Amino acid sequence: MTERRPAGRYGTLAMTLHWGLTLFVVIALAGPLGVEKSMEDPVRAARATAHASMGATILFFMLFRLGWRLRHPVARPRGPAAWEIAFSYALQYLLYLAVIIQGCLGLAIALTHTGQIELFWAFNLYSIGAELPWSYQDVLPIHSANMRVLMVLIGLHISLMLFYFLKAPGSYVIRMLPKWMNRF
Repeated sequence: MTERRPAGRYGTLAMTLHWGLTLFVVIALAGPLGVEKSMEDPVRAARATAHASMGATILFFMLFRLGWRLRHPVARPRGPAAWEIAFSYALQYLLYLAVIIQGCLGLAIALTHTGQIELFWAFNLYSIGAELPWSYQDVLPIHSANMRVLMVLIGLHISLMLFYFLKAPGSYVIRMLPKWMNRF
């Protein structure tokens, strides 16, 4: 059985994964704007490749983060009511699930898109997925709908953290902030 961490702080790797994935998601959200209109334009094709590569990176690190989290559970914080903790954990795992689904849908699009989407400018996925029974047009609306769900979950996560920060400064939220930020 895995030993639980003290309720004080998350570890350096957990914080690095959290904030690194946060940065990657923000960058990936800006990437797809206008990409789907025309892959003939080299700039849009490059943006699509960058977006797909960022998505694959996020998927890999999110799966790693989920595995890490399941193997290294964090002690439940003291203070919030049991329902608040349950809601917080449910929201967190729904967020993990939505990010993983988004990455898988993005890969499904890249596998069947006839444009030049290459992961990391090296792997043309269309040559692998050309024979799949779906097209990228089948998956794109689901990818877009899941993005909306993801945005709602991110908004709820940020709102919940701001609520806890205002409710009890220096307690629950501080556990995920790097030590150098404690002075703010």
